Amino acid sequence: MRRCASDTETRFGSSRGFSFVELMLAIAILAILATVAIPSFSEFALANKLRAYSNNLVASVHLTRSEAIKRNQVVEMCVSINGSTCGEGGWEQGWIVLVDETVLYRQQAVVDGFRISASGGLETLSFQPTGLAATQVQFTVCRAAPTIGAQESIVSVSMTGKPSVKRTKSGICP
Repeated sequence: MRRCASDTETRFGSSRGFSFVELMLAIAILAILATVAIPSFSEFALANKLRAYSNNLVASVHLTRSEAIKRNQVVEMCVSINGSTCGEGGWEQGWIVLVDETVLYRQQAVVDGFRISASGGLETLSFQPTGLAATQVQFTVCRAAPTIGAQESIVSVSMTGKPSVKRTKSGICP
């Protein structure tokens, strides 16, 4: 008895699957695409972390200012290593918003390799009951290690307490 070839066998031949050459070609194409995509992905991840840290700073400034107005007293945002008292050093260690001895907000330390520095080495930003900042300040959020990243965010706080964010690609991480 003779067997008739089905439609799929006549169109594609009787063998199914990939040949070794086709498989190697597909792997080579995937390797090339991965080589191109990985640097783009790391720049994307860097931009997202910078944006998140900048947004946390802006939110903290807004909270500090609004609490000063609401409570009608001075409220501070300061560097904090332990999350309960003001300390010294860079803002990448974390910060707190406090009134008197009460901590209103606690920001954890940033991921290793990132730096947050304030102009003039400022470690405490105070807001008066009127909502005015005690000083004008610029925070620089950047990647410092393993290599300095090209992207950075500058968070500026005016004397009126209004924060603004500017993204640059200067590649200088103070």
